[in-house]
Amino acid sequence: MFCAAAIAGRDRRQNTGSENMKKWGGTLFLFGVGSIVLYYLNMEFIVLAWIDHWGATVGWTIRIGLAVVGGLMWLLGKPAEKPA
Repeated sequence: MFCAAAIAGRDRRQNTGSENMKKWGGTLFLFGVGSIVLYYLNMEFIVLAWIDHWGATVGWTIRIGLAVVGGLMWLLGKPAEKPA
């Protein structure tokens, strides 16, 4: 029995936890580093505009924390296995 996904040639395999961790880690890293760069351009991501409301130290801690935690998640996430 074929489903529409099989007919369209899509892979029905679900993402594993490590693949999701790698994707989320990359996203957090980009937001952290991007926020640092945009800070020096007097700009900010809309979703991160709240981080400086508690002071500059807390804002920088969040920015650096996003970059470090995101980078670690991306590095520790196992690479996706290729089908045989």
